[in-house]
Amino acid sequence: MPKLSLSKEIKNHPLFSNMVKLEYEQDFETIITSTGYSYLVLVYGDISINNKKENYTLPKVFINSIMPNFNIVAKKNSWFVVIRMNTDRFYQISKTNVNIQGAISKISHIVSQKVVDDLHREIETAAHIDYILIIDKHLKPFYAEWIKKSKISDIIDYIFINNGLLNVTNIIDEFHISHSSLNRYFKTATGVTANKFLRLIRFNYIVRHLEANNIDMLSAIEEFKYYDYSHFSRDVKQFSGKTPKQLFGTKHPILRDMLYKKIRY
Repeated sequence: MPKLSLSKEIKNHPLFSNMVKLEYEQDFETIITSTGYSYLVLVYGDISINNKKENYTLPKVFINSIMPNFNIVAKKNSWFVVIRMNTDRFYQISKTNVNIQGAISKISHIVSQKVVDDLHREIETAAHIDYILIIDKHLKPFYAEWIKKSKISDIIDYIFINNGLLNVTNIIDEFHISHSSLNRYFKTATGVTANKFLRLIRFNYIVRHLEANNIDMLSAIEEFKYYDYSHFSRDVKQFSGKTPKQLFGTKHPILRDMLYKKIRY
């Protein structure tokens, strides 16, 4: 099991909202499910991912957009720091269509390699309390550009406020946008359609709800407005790679292993 040595809410920051540090005291492999957010990630040691299409060692500093689920493989004594950002920050930072580029971008493609190296090296020996100060020192000159709203920033906020319990028609009516434009913006900024993003956020909320509350699955399915068990099962399989029985079984470790479970959603 990885050691969660830091879980921190970041208040009043223009770009970041939460931060975690995970340390691997032995070789470890597990499944990570997407939370629907984007992240700045700093990697130390040998950590790789496999999302069924690719298997590669992670760069030492990168940003990532949403991925439904992927395997993460970490070698002993590896660790990483993950800082959460709004969903559309990947696109605002990289200025690249997520659907074309993919879900990961080296930060060195955006800022100089020297900035990346200095940031990575300084974090490696710093205390937890200094992480954001160090990141700000190296990256703050870029924040003004990175925090600009995208065409769907307000829509994404609206989806999170409503726990994903919306449909595409609700969004079209609320924001007076065409279906084609909505999907085009979502595919560009997140790599998925608006409908799939809604389902992903709703899935994340129901997972956390079931983990935190002593209620049966069918009651939770009704509360989170799934049509029936088969629709719920479809989303579980797509976003976690597991069946509901595997995901929510008392002996299965996936919920305990979810990277962001201790962060307030």
